[in-house]
Amino acid sequence: MNYRYYTSITLIVILAFSVPGQAILHDEYRVSSRVPVMEIVWYVDDDNTLGPWWGTLEFPYQHIQDAIDAGSAQDTIYVFSGLYQETLIVTIPLKILGEDMNQTIIDGEKQPQVVTLAASETILQNFTIRNSAGCDGSAGVVITTTNITIISCVIYRTETAIYAQNSSHVVVADCRIIANGDGLNFYNATDTLLISCYIAQNGLGVHLTGADNISISQCFIHLNGVGAFIKNSSNINFSTCAISNNCDNQGGVFIYGSHDVIITDCNLIHNGVGAKIESSYNISIMHSNLQWNTHFTVMVQRQCEEITISDNDISNNYRYGLHINDADLIVHNNNFYENRLYGIHAELSRCQAQNNWWNSVFGPAVTGLTQADRVSVDMRNILVFPWKYQPVSTSGSSWETEDVFTEYPLPEDTDRAILLLGNDSDNDLVPDWWEEKWGYNPEIWDNHMYLDPDGDGLNNPEECYTDSLGSNPFYKDLFLEFDWTQSENIGETNQPSQQRTDQMIQRFAEHNITLHVDRGTDGGGEEIPLQSKFNYDVLRKLYWQYFLHEDIDNPRKGIYHYGIITDYGPGPGFSFIGWYHHDAFCLSAQGLDESNPLYERDQLILTGSMHELGHTLGLFADDHGGNDNRAAVKPRYMDYWLYRNYKSCMNYRYTWNILDYSDGSHGRGDFDDWGALDFMFFKNTRYDIPS
Repeated sequence: MNYRYYTSITLIVILAFSVPGQAILHDEYRVSSRVPVMEIVWYVDDDNTLGPWWGTLEFPYQHIQDAIDAGSAQDTIYVFSGLYQETLIVTIPLKILGEDMNQTIIDGEKQPQVVTLAASETILQNFTIRNSAGCDGSAGVVITTTNITIISCVIYRTETAIYAQNSSHVVVADCRIIANGDGLNFYNATDTLLISCYIAQNGLGVHLTGADNISISQCFIHLNGVGAFIKNSSNINFSTCAISNNCDNQGGVFIYGSHDVIITDCNLIHNGVGAKIESSYNISIMHSNLQWNTHFTVMVQRQCEEITISDNDISNNYRYGLHINDADLIVHNNNFYENRLYGIHAELSRCQAQNNWWNSVFGPAVTGLTQADRVSVDMRNILVFPWKYQPVSTSGSSWETEDVFTEYPLPEDTDRAILLLGNDSDNDLVPDWWEEKWGYNPEIWDNHMYLDPDGDGLNNPEECYTDSLGSNPFYKDLFLEFDWTQSENIGETNQPSQQRTDQMIQRFAEHNITLHVDRGTDGGGEEIPLQSKFNYDVLRKLYWQYFLHEDIDNPRKGIYHYGIITDYGPGPGFSFIGWYHHDAFCLSAQGLDESNPLYERDQLILTGSMHELGHTLGLFADDHGGNDNRAAVKPRYMDYWLYRNYKSCMNYRYTWNILDYSDGSHGRGDFDDWGALDFMFFKNTRYDIPS
């Protein structure tokens, strides 16, 4: 007997469409979840544990997959709030609706794919999807077909939140994509719309490879490693997006080998790099606010052509406005003001920069001694005249981020408690033997998950987990794991030497901090097979494969900082986000060796590692003008003299010859790095603009 239930008009209210608080989704993209009279609906309720299971409102299925298997094309599956510990495979077009996006939970329990959408014309709406496996190819939602719509879903704790390959006509709307390796990964996808989504605290927020005709509109992309990573793609359009507070050592929008990319009416605010464009052409950034970025506002390099930067406010950036190398740019009708080093710095490039406002009626400066933004001293290939005599009133975006978007916290179970062995009489998550060892009463419950008596960022369960390694809950401990790739040069190694590692350990000991370094002795630390030059997408995968070991519950996450030493990575050296939170760094040892011939390779590895480790401990350009300042390296710049007393490896002038942070005692222009270390930063990452 076919037990289908024919709905009445009263179900229109039950199935009404819900939208997150920050959504500003245009009506033409909404997909109504109202069920017309006589539409076939199957019901699912996890509370129906005793049966019968007929899929009716009175006797719903207990499991979602049972309803999917019972349905026919164009049926509706309605899922009541609850916890559904299962994976779904959808092979016929269905409308699958949850009662509440926060309370209707599909938990994949570390299976590779939580939801697989393999049928066109499928709609997935109002679910929380979580806990995929950690292996490559794992995902919260996998799309293997065309014409898929995902609305009002929360997806977190997955290797990739939404993965679509060779798909087209996909709409992702009003979703919250939080704490995943990749947020949205579209490979060879076309004709796709991302609208009104909140994309935060992922390794890569939006990841496009070989994609074409992708529209990203009204999205809030922040606190990711790279907000949007675009490779070998075309016809990509960002509009009315806030791309802000992404990794200080990575950034907002990174474009490689792509063309016909437009960023318009967006706010690129307080990223490491606002937009990085490499080996690409026909790229436009227009009518946007580019402000408070810490290293480069727009970085253009390596044979870029037809790059247009127009009608923007480019202001208050900590280092460079536009940094151009080997590129051809048109820069018109922008307001440049109060950028710390340069409005435009260009090398081996042609830059048509007429009709801009430079914060002075006299045009740009060349010395940095006036209020005007300056351009490179060699102005032969930077054409700046004529310039504007007053600010361009129509430049910049038309809206403020704070007025449109709501910030959401990480889900409470993103961080999992460590399972510790041993009798736990008071059930406070720490075994009796450890409590007795360190003076706690094993018969009295303590809130150990929130106890960190030495302020080193490790709570008591984490101190217990590392007890065999000498961790002390009343004395600061810092854990660092090194992995290294096999070198392509015979006789060379990327493994940090024990001798120089011991020197770094001694620096921390002098400040009453025990640094524990795992080079292969404490359950981590290993040689990774040879990796040729790779980019941020491969780096993120290496993090998951060799640090997490594809285990989404690996307890090392939140205890260890992580470093990868390779021949050539995405940059000479930088810290990065591989999952959520800023806890890792990468060094390109061969590249550093070639560019710094006066130093030994091993010295470059360890001094560079201490510099990048400082970033995972919260030391950034936000804190001090001498931190990560290229101008502090060359005597012709005022910054060289201003920060000469900043005797720290965080100062590029001293990075390779000082294996130490500064204590602020060296006079004017110095900074107390040791006193500013934030031991919680690598597990509670924020990039707030200083007030």
